[in-house]
Amino acid sequence: MPRMLPTLLALTLLPTLALAQDVVPRRLAEGVQLLTGGPDGNVLVVDGEESRLVVDGWSPARVEPLLAALERLPGPPLRFVVNTHFHEDHRGLNTPLAARGATLISHANTRASMSRGVFVQELGQSMHAAPAEALPTLVTSGDLTLHLGGRDVRLLHLPAAHTDGDLAVYIPDADVLLTGDVFELGAWPFLDVWHGGSLDGMLAACDRLAALCGERTQVIPGHGPVSDLQTLRAYREVLAGLLEKVAAASVDVPDDEQGAQQRLSDFLGRAPTAEWDQRWGGAAGGRRLAAIAWLGATGLWEPAAPVDEDRPGG
Repeated sequence: MPRMLPTLLALTLLPTLALAQDVVPRRLAEGVQLLTGGPDGNVLVVDGEESRLVVDGWSPARVEPLLAALERLPGPPLRFVVNTHFHEDHRGLNTPLAARGATLISHANTRASMSRGVFVQELGQSMHAAPAEALPTLVTSGDLTLHLGGRDVRLLHLPAAHTDGDLAVYIPDADVLLTGDVFELGAWPFLDVWHGGSLDGMLAACDRLAALCGERTQVIPGHGPVSDLQTLRAYREVLAGLLEKVAAASVDVPDDEQGAQQRLSDFLGRAPTAEWDQRWGGAAGGRRLAAIAWLGATGLWEPAAPVDEDRPGG
């Protein structure tokens, strides 16, 4: 079966860059704060009696306001930085905080993906490797519990969801859950099929996370405002509805490249996310998600290639 041509769709990996805004700390519970204000997603700060843990950290190019805000927060010594996945907009704190003695933590697949730069043809973009000093030094192949002194923090592996290395972070005593990018609000999620992501895995991740939640659980998406169990369930049902449409459009795909491209064009021409676009992220983002989900379901995506000087964005 031939691979799909990158010229078929104008897909983009990330939203247009926005200027960093003032970082706004928000207290979620005793010793748990959310830092927001930038374009790169939510950052969670968790304090125990003995140590502090930070989850995610914007892009390296925009991290300075976040770093300054973090330094102004009183609390115990910063000991851990957790990356929910490898994408660049979540790892900007790695280098500066590792230099100050913090241990960088991720899933093993996240570290592997972070260590190599690749070019994704369908996106027309490179995913750049992290420098050696930004690579996690403590990795897990499954779940992991960290003890901060008087407080446990659970890291939960969500296989083959947004990527193949997603971690969610749950603080049981505070009833706060940070999902990473398996759950987003304000924009349709990005499904990284080039690094093991799948729509089925996203659904399974939502189910596992929902099982942790009660009606009062504060659910923090990778991007977007503080949410709750009801919204997480609604998001899950939207993904399930899209999965049904993708599955129907993925049956008996023609073997020739032109026929396969036409099948995808026909699928997108039916605007498969139209009924949800107004609430969940707009038509352009819905088209992107539907296209990538279809490529993932059919296997007609071009494997990410190592970045070299001859490739655009390399």
